[in-house]
Amino acid sequence: METLNREIEVFNDMQPELERDFMGKWVVFHDRKLVGAYDTFALAVNDAYEKRKIRPCLIRKVGQKGVPASVRFASLHA
Repeated sequence: METLNREIEVFNDMQPELERDFMGKWVVFHDRKLVGAYDTFALAVNDAYEKRKIRPCLIRKVGQKGVPASVRFASLHA
């Protein structure tokens, strides 16, 4: 969980830039770095989990309020 907390911290720190450059996109963070921005959650998951094989990672929609889909996804696949 500590790794995920670090990714969340980086996401929060970068939020102004993310909202400026990627509003409404799904972003993936791994090793405290932005891996990519995607049009859909499915594309983000496919690239992160299937192609790059990175785990754990943070997947969030820029500008989304409420419980992030990445938390819901992680709960389903834990």
